[in-house]
Amino acid sequence: MGEWTPVFNKGDRQKAIDYRPITSLIAVVKIFELLLSNQVTSHYDENVYYRMTAYRKKHSCETSLLMLIEDWKQLVDIVSNWYQCYLHTGARPSVLSTIP
Repeated sequence: MGEWTPVFNKGDRQKAIDYRPITSLIAVVKIFELLLSNQVTSHYDENVYYRMTAYRKKHSCETSLLMLIEDWKQLVDIVSNWYQCYLHTGARPSVLSTIP
């Protein structure tokens, strides 16, 4: 979808090996790609599972790790509360019913 153009890199201008190929895309193709990308991304972000962070704006590995750590902290709090309740009352509350 583009036109290959040799661009001089370095060395002797008479040798073909001293040129590198670049693709010059037509402006219409670039605009079409941008519009298509925006449509796909907006549809993708609305319909994807909220924990998926790959290829999404404002999402990264750091975002995934922070969500995971927050989930772990919530589970530790739930189990800790369950254990405290068990120690004080001797009753066994259902841990599974308290997990979000």
